[in-house]
Amino acid sequence: MKLDNSSRIFFTTNRAGTIDISSWQAVSEAIKTANATIVVKGEEDLLALAAIALAPLNSFVVYGQPRVGVVLVLVDNRIRREVDSMLDSMHKG
Repeated sequence: MKLDNSSRIFFTTNRAGTIDISSWQAVSEAIKTANATIVVKGEEDLLALAAIALAPLNSFVVYGQPRVGVVLVLVDNRIRREVDSMLDSMHKG
C-alpha cells in the first residue's frame, strides 16, 4: 500500500459489526483534511456509512463491496436521510 502521497494518514481500529468512536473521529478528521488516507485495523465495512453521514452534500463516497466491486455514492439529501435512519436504528453503546 502506497501512502506517501497522502497529506495525512489516520490509523484506527474498528471491531466487526461496529463503528467505533475512534473510527468515526478518524473519518471525520480525514474528510476535513485534503488528500487523507485512513488505515483501518479490523473491519471497515460500516465506515462507509460514517463517510456518507459526515461528507459534505454533493461529495462522492467510494468504497469496495465484495462480489460487487467499487461502489460510488453521491451524497445528496435522500441518501443522507437513508444513512441517518440506518445509523439511528443501530444500538449505541
